[in-house]
Amino acid sequence: LLKKGLLSREVNLVTNAPIASGPVVSGSEAFVEWLLAHNRKYAAVEMETQGVLAAIFDRVKNRSSLVLRCVSDYGDERKKEL
Repeated sequence: LLKKGLLSREVNLVTNAPIASGPVVSGSEAFVEWLLAHNRKYAAVEMETQGVLAAIFDRVKNRSSLVLRCVSDYGDERKKEL
């Protein structure tokens, strides 16, 4: 994985970067193009946080929340190699 450039020995910490989160995955090239047309600065695309926050907002009166996210793959054709 290191030789293929799919894994790094270094951790890359990104803060205050927008993350797209919703009920669909980013495997579709057309969906990625649609996202980038809206904001080219997304650091990541994921769907797990959307589900957690939707459950909180549907059921909890105090809706304060904090999300810490770790990204483990590229979410594109390289993901199959992992």
